[in-house]
Amino acid sequence: MALTTIEWLPFVVGSVLLWTTDLVALTLAWTHRSFAPLKAKNLPLLTATMVASLFYWAGMAYSLGFLGDTGADSPFCSLAGLWLQYPFGLHAVLGILLFRYLKLHRVLIQCHTLTYHWQRNVILAGVLPLVTFYVVGTFVSLNITPYLNSSIASAVNRPESNTCVVGFVELSASMLIAGTLVCALAIFSMQLRKSSSSFKEFRETLHGVASQSISFALTAGLLLSGQTEALWARYLLVFVNMLATDYYIWKVLGGCLYSCLFRREESLRRYHEDYDRHARQHEQRQRQQWKEQALGSVSPNGSSYKRPFSSRLVATGGSHNTDASPSQQRYKRVSQVNGQRHIWTCHFLRRRSPLRNT
Repeated sequence: MALTTIEWLPFVVGSVLLWTTDLVALTLAWTHRSFAPLKAKNLPLLTATMVASLFYWAGMAYSLGFLGDTGADSPFCSLAGLWLQYPFGLHAVLGILLFRYLKLHRVLIQCHTLTYHWQRNVILAGVLPLVTFYVVGTFVSLNITPYLNSSIASAVNRPESNTCVVGFVELSASMLIAGTLVCALAIFSMQLRKSSSSFKEFRETLHGVASQSISFALTAGLLLSGQTEALWARYLLVFVNMLATDYYIWKVLGGCLYSCLFRREESLRRYHEDYDRHARQHEQRQRQQWKEQALGSVSPNGSSYKRPFSSRLVATGGSHNTDASPSQQRYKRVSQVNGQRHIWTCHFLRRRSPLRNT
C-alpha cells in the first residue's frame, strides 16, 4: 500500500532531524577525539553502532514502503528486507553491545588484558557463523521457503501484502538469533552487575541493553503478529530501533561532549581522579585474587576448592619436602597474558625472630 504525501511527510521530517543530530554528535566527537574522556568512549564502536542502526532503519523503511512503492517481487526486497534489517542491522547492534560486555568480563572477571588477537578472534567468531547462516538461508529461501511461507500465511489468515516483508520462516529465524543475543546480554548484565557497577562503561552499556531489549520486544510482537499494514505500526517499526540507538549514543556521548565544549578543565581533572581511583581499586582486587589463588583458598573462578595433597605437603614441609623452610616458600602461578608466559611468584616471608638475627 503506497503512502500519501501527508502520511509520508512525518517520516521524512523525523528521520532528517534524528539522523542530523546523530551525525553532528559523532562529528564533534571525532573532531575532539584527543579529549581523554571522549577517547575512552571507543568512538569506532559507537560509529559502528550508528551505521548498523542506519542499515536497520533503511531496510525497515524500504520494506514497509517509506522509501518507495515496493513489493515482494522487487529485486531489492531480499537485500533490504533481510540483510540490511537483521545481520547488518539489529544483530550488529546487539553484537556490539555483547562485545563491550565481553571486554569488561575479560578485564574485570578473568583479570586478563585486552589484546588485538583476542578482539579479532571474538569478532570473527561472531561474524563468520552469522554471515554463513544467512548466505545458506538466502539460497534455501529461494527454492523452499516461499511455499512454506505462503502456507503459513494462509493458515494464520494473514492478508496478502504488496510491501516487501520478510517471510515467516526467515523472520522467525532472524528473531530467534536476536532473542539469543538479548538473552546473552541479560546473562552478562547479571554476571557483571556486582563487579562492574561502579564503572561508567558498564552503566552506559546496560542502558543500551535495556533500550534495545524493549525495541526488540516491540518489533518482534508487531512483525510476528502481522500488523505491518497499519500506518501506526509502520511508524513504530521504523522509529523504535532508531530511538533506542539514539538514546544509547547520546547516553554515552552527551555528557562528554558538553564537558569537552564548555567545562573542559574541570572534566579532565575529574576524569583523571576517577581513573586513578578505579586503577587502585582494580589493582587491589587483582592482588587479593592472586594471593587467594596462591594460598589455595579459592580457585581462579572464585569458587572454593581444596589444594592438591602434594601442594599441601610442600606448604607444610611434609615428608616429601622436609628441607622446605616456611620463610622460603614460593608458589608459582603461570598465566597466559599478551601471548607470553609470565610466572607470578608469591613470597611469604615470616618476620625474623631476634634469635635469628644474632
